[in-house]
Amino acid sequence: MGTEMKTTFTILAAIGLMATTVASCGHKSEVAAEKPPVVKGARVDRVSMSPVEDYYEATGTVRSKTTTVLSSKIMGTVISVRVREGDKAPAGQVLVEIDNRDASAQLQRAAARACAIRALRPASNRLNVTLAPIR
Repeated sequence: MGTEMKTTFTILAAIGLMATTVASCGHKSEVAAEKPPVVKGARVDRVSMSPVEDYYEATGTVRSKTTTVLSSKIMGTVISVRVREGDKAPAGQVLVEIDNRDASAQLQRAAARACAIRALRPASNRLNVTLAPIR
């Protein structure tokens, strides 16, 4: 603070003190004529220290900081769930088992079609028909 600021602050403080003194000189302080009521039958105990449990119970919702979305490459009926919510699962662990009967049936039908096309290939060569290659 500069000296001018200190001087200004001192003058303002002195003016405030004088105003408070002048304002309080004109009033007489009133003494309370009434006595406070006396309480009867109150029990007095000593205050002592005692241990307090560090336990707090509250209702609320706990949410994870991160979430993970799972999806399957194929559709199907879930047969079993091998983990529960909150479990830690290492990479590569099977989480759910999906019924593969539909996929197996599709594979068998595709294999049967491929076999039928292979059987028709010699006949198509004789008829000059070109078949798409089988992968």
